[in-house]
Amino acid sequence: MEVGRIERTVKVCWGTNNHSANLLACGTDAEHLDASFNTSSTLEIFTFDHSLHQQPLASLDMQSRFNSLVWAPPSQARSHGILVGGLDDGSLQVLDASAMINKQSCTLASTKPHSGAVKALGINRKQPHLMASGSRNSEVFVWDLNRPDTYLLPGKHTSPLNTITSLAWNNAVEHIICTSSDTGLATLWDLRESRPIRDFMDNHQGQFVPTSLAWHPEEATRLVIASDSDKVPVIQAWDLRNARAPLHELSAHSKGVTGLDWCPSDASMLYSCGKDHRTICWDPFASEEARYISELRRARDCVTQVKWCPTAPGMAATASFDGSVRVFSVESEDPVPPTPLPESSLQPHGHLHPPKWLKRPVGTVLCHGDLAVSFTAKSNHVTVKQFNFDQAKDTQVFELLEAIGSTGTEALELFCDKQATAVPQLSQIWQCIKSCLSEQPRQQQIALLGFSVESLQHALQSLSFANSEAQLDSGVVQGSSVASSRFTSLLDTSSGSYEDCVVSAVCLGDFNDAIEAALKRQDFGAAFMLAVLGGNDLLEYVKTAYFDQQQAIPAMCRVVSEGAWMDLANTCPVYQWRRCLACLLTYAPADLMADVAQVLAKRLEAADTIEYRVAACICNLCAGNDATLLSNCEQILSLSFEEAQQQHQETAQDIARGDDLAWHIAFQVMAIAATFRKVTSIQRGGGYQDTSDLFISSVLNVASSTFGYCSADRAVQLVQYCLQGVGANAIPSHLNELYNVIMFSSSGAVAPVQFGGPVQIQQQQQQQ
Repeated sequence: MEVGRIERTVKVCWGTNNHSANLLACGTDAEHLDASFNTSSTLEIFTFDHSLHQQPLASLDMQSRFNSLVWAPPSQARSHGILVGGLDDGSLQVLDASAMINKQSCTLASTKPHSGAVKALGINRKQPHLMASGSRNSEVFVWDLNRPDTYLLPGKHTSPLNTITSLAWNNAVEHIICTSSDTGLATLWDLRESRPIRDFMDNHQGQFVPTSLAWHPEEATRLVIASDSDKVPVIQAWDLRNARAPLHELSAHSKGVTGLDWCPSDASMLYSCGKDHRTICWDPFASEEARYISELRRARDCVTQVKWCPTAPGMAATASFDGSVRVFSVESEDPVPPTPLPESSLQPHGHLHPPKWLKRPVGTVLCHGDLAVSFTAKSNHVTVKQFNFDQAKDTQVFELLEAIGSTGTEALELFCDKQATAVPQLSQIWQCIKSCLSEQPRQQQIALLGFSVESLQHALQSLSFANSEAQLDSGVVQGSSVASSRFTSLLDTSSGSYEDCVVSAVCLGDFNDAIEAALKRQDFGAAFMLAVLGGNDLLEYVKTAYFDQQQAIPAMCRVVSEGAWMDLANTCPVYQWRRCLACLLTYAPADLMADVAQVLAKRLEAADTIEYRVAACICNLCAGNDATLLSNCEQILSLSFEEAQQQHQETAQDIARGDDLAWHIAFQVMAIAATFRKVTSIQRGGGYQDTSDLFISSVLNVASSTFGYCSADRAVQLVQYCLQGVGANAIPSHLNELYNVIMFSSSGAVAPVQFGGPVQIQQQQQQQ
């Protein structure tokens, strides 16, 4: 189904990460001229959400038109990645996408290394800072986008010299590149050996002219090569373990094939487009009758390009000479009547190929008699197991429902206290949830982190200030005598001493030199006082010098003074997470707290210990983030169980305990999800705002695991409560079915349940 269109004749490429997945870059196509013979060139970035916005987000005039366009993934320095254009005049334009969007200077490099038009560009999937370019005279260059002003040769130019028509990096072996040329020859290059290692071709007596190729996303030796010759409009499927001839050919196009693109989410789906105005989806290495999958709506002219969106499964964009760029949703595509093919060709069979991203990894159907039928994607077997209803576990679910169903906060606080005592590993998390119910949650959370005014005063009293106190007492006693004698000390300085130089500079009004002398002496007290006299510029200068010290007090003063909360979260030692979070709770504004705390939480998660996982959960709770809260809680309990297992040998009793652990994990994660949802509702005045896929998926999966341990009605109540205010319409399509069958189960009928997603629950039952 077509979901968006803009009127442009361009080369296209998608943004390559979640941050820029809704962005589509378009550069004026060098192979097309309009009736006015206009040769101007423009690079534009369009926004795509539910439709393709007609006005570009950013636009940049170029000196030449595009033969190729790629978008490299983001890096720490380039939040939207790098756009690289191969132009018709032989130049390469390397652009910072973030700067372009922000209307800033965006050119990172502009170089012209090739002797002709740059026909092909390719980004290394394993090392995305590496790029290859191809042009005429067999020129193949390898670039490091971190240093785009220089390039390397993968080896000596092939002979005879020809024009490189396409190239691609191997998706599994990062040092292998394949190129194709206008002579029909395909060449494998090994960057480690700096030479071509194999040539192969099957050019149909010189009529096969390859213009595009694509490596299999998963298998290192398989690739497809397409010909844009109208005499041989075929796609060759190769397995290079036998490079003498292709395995077979795909021949549904009636004219030359102009482009190929493999789906990054499903290796069994390949798009091809051609001069016959068609865009066809294939499973190129399937059996003959199953290779043709489907076809998109035809264009009005030659389709020059087709590109899958790398981060949104089922979305693809096409560009054609009819002057349009169209975006399609593959999942909701309207059936296209198949075009009759020659008798020697395979017969298309329509939409009979479910995409891999819709496939269930595992599923369970629960029915009468406490029986469960389950399956997994890794096996063709179906397993029948029996569940045992547990009254104690049913009581736990009832207590949870009673707490979250109460009108006040007292029942919730009591439930949190009980869970904090029952589950030591999650005690701090439950206390943090409880603190969110107080009138001043930030102060309560700071206290939970171990910081209070009382403890600070006690620590200060234990410090020794003997010399300072003696000097202070002396000044108090002497009173006016000290005041009368302090100017006398101006005359009591040794010639050429530090004090003498500073005093002399002040006498001359030379505050710059006086401050420089104080800074060299590390006398910041004097430097600040002199800067106050010297003006705001000198004060800022001294402040910067003070902050630049690699010491704790100046560093903390700088964070608070400049509001550098993100720097603090990114650079503080992980073991000082409590101090960092306490500082954020004290000073960070509410609108930044969630993002900054999430950065700190991710650093804590990377440590992958129970202590730091708990810390990550506390960061998420303090910031109101539930994006990773549930999966972290599950990991904490799982790691606790693994550590306990390592301390003693596994026995039959341990195995039984493992079965209880599955319920223990499921219930705790469900309880945290439900209570945090309740707390969030209270804080927001009764409304729900979070409809994230991860939260909904976690709620549905964990709630469904309560079947077999408690009554179906109670499990349904949990789901209904947690998703209250979200509504079935806001639930992602891949979770809608699960939601509906859980709701249906309240009638006492069969209740299908899907496990998986962010929380993996393994239950151990006796096979019947």
